[in-house]
Amino acid sequence: MNNKTKIIKAALVFMALTVTALAWAGNPAPGKGQIKEEAKGEDKGPAGRLASELNLTDAQRQKLQEGRQGRREKMQKLREAVKQKRQELKAALQNPSATRAAIEPVVAQLKALQGQLIDARVDHILTLKEILTPEQFAKMQARMKEHLQNRKQDKQGRSGGFQGKEGHGGVNRQKSNGSGEGRGPMDEEGL
Repeated sequence: MNNKTKIIKAALVFMALTVTALAWAGNPAPGKGQIKEEAKGEDKGPAGRLASELNLTDAQRQKLQEGRQGRREKMQKLREAVKQKRQELKAALQNPSATRAAIEPVVAQLKALQGQLIDARVDHILTLKEILTPEQFAKMQARMKEHLQNRKQDKQGRSGGFQGKEGHGGVNRQKSNGSGEGRGPMDEEGL
């Protein structure tokens, strides 16, 4: 793996940690996992607990909440566009008469959309850095890293891990999609 790939993977992990932190630190919309006891003014659920752990001021809470809905909608639209473009690329690659010249524009569009997702995540991280103190930001990152590790362990525990055909995680990995067909390299998770 070359250095550029390592840097990109590290940046994506960092962004995933920070974006997940927003979901925890910001106050989610009603019905999204947070219960607010109006009489006591206490936040419940993961977002409220993290906000309490970070000792967010009312001003910080308000700033986090202000851009949440617009950002959520923008990210959802971008993710849907990426999904659609991946499906388009998959279909183009499965076409027996597909040429590089026909596929390259789709690849370029997919890369541009993925770049927009990364830009939006980086913008959000920088916004968090502007709102939170350095101590709060560091604490949030540590909690999010812990949260993601727990989720990964839970997921591995439920599925028993991911084993290849040969009984190890190596070559010839294939996982059933429930239809009796194996997942190919161009299925949604593979591309």
